[in-house]
Amino acid sequence: MVSEIFISRYVSIGKMIASIVVAIYKVYLLITAKSIAWFAFSNSLSYIVISIMIYIFYQNQKGPKLSIKLSTGIEMLKESYHFILSGIMAAAYGQMDRIMIGQMMTNADVGLYTTATAICSMWIFVPNAIINSFRPTIMEVKKNGNEHLYKIRLEQLYSGIMWFCFGVSLVICICAPIVIKILYGQAYLGATNALRIAIWYEAFAMIGTARGIWILCEKKNKYVKYYLSIGAGINLVLNYTMIPYMGIEGAAMATLVTQITTSLFAPLLFKETRIHTKIVLEAFCFKWYFEKRKEG
Repeated sequence: MVSEIFISRYVSIGKMIASIVVAIYKVYLLITAKSIAWFAFSNSLSYIVISIMIYIFYQNQKGPKLSIKLSTGIEMLKESYHFILSGIMAAAYGQMDRIMIGQMMTNADVGLYTTATAICSMWIFVPNAIINSFRPTIMEVKKNGNEHLYKIRLEQLYSGIMWFCFGVSLVICICAPIVIKILYGQAYLGATNALRIAIWYEAFAMIGTARGIWILCEKKNKYVKYYLSIGAGINLVLNYTMIPYMGIEGAAMATLVTQITTSLFAPLLFKETRIHTKIVLEAFCFKWYFEKRKEG
């Protein structure tokens, strides 16, 4: 377990560095007025940087020599294809809003919307680091069969990331014009309202990320692709109906509703995963904390 926690620390550092690199990359694209294709590459850049950093950390730890074993690769693909499909769905609706804004509005509006979403993602390396730090501990507790402690640790994780994200979102929502002026300049103040809406979706996106731990522990992998497929469909419909009337604010609202749906409501559609939404709501109310006080 110690080694798993040690490894997770380096993974968190790699993701943190990747987030900073991608944020700088997006700022550069905005300053130089690059086309939307360059922004689409930002997701790939993030994974490239993470892979490079993890490889560097691995080499520094002088681990066993890396080798390729076909049978192991096939086995891993069989176990992870649910996540691969869900990743495709997430990538689809992750870029859908920008594409539809470009089709229905102007490139200037795409730039403003991208400004808002870039600010939204600048700080998420912090909740990601928290999730990565909790992952080995929660999985070890589950492996040992301590269901009570397992649920408490899950709720503690959800409470931490939800309220941290809500706190950051509130600050950015209030200070949106100042943040945009400092980072991008007066010309991008048109992104203010979109930022004030979009910033709230990160809390629900992080719930979805943290849910991955529960999914793996409970062996519910097959449901992930359903959640994201539902999200992609809802995102398409909402963008199509809201962008013509609300502009980039409509796209921001569509993304927020999509994240809430995939994180909280989609699991309710399947009997085996309804319990997860209950866990999240209990974590929101700090049920684990009040139960601990009652026991104490």
